[in-house]
Amino acid sequence: MKVMKAKAMSMLIILVVSGVIGFTPAWAGGGYCVQVVSCRYYDNAAYIRDRLREGGFNAYIESVYIEKYDDVFYRVRVGHFHYLEDAREMRAILEHSPVVKDLRAHGK
Repeated sequence: MKVMKAKAMSMLIILVVSGVIGFTPAWAGGGYCVQVVSCRYYDNAAYIRDRLREGGFNAYIESVYIEKYDDVFYRVRVGHFHYLEDAREMRAILEHSPVVKDLRAHGK
């Protein structure tokens, strides 16, 4: 995954599988979530999370320390899915969502 500066950030929507090396678990029980973006600055992540919540999505932030950059990154994620197909459906919904399109258009 490419790390982007806050001012030039674009939306990167990926599936996250619990237990995959380099990713925090989707949640304690395992499963899948959809990661919308990873930000170096909490305020940017919070802004994106809040816009997604306003759009009706179950968005949340997880922080992770990345040794390579010696910094904490804030990952905005949606959902806790037991099945990969459900996470794939949510990814497709997000990619076509007016909320995500608006965030992309405004460089968030």
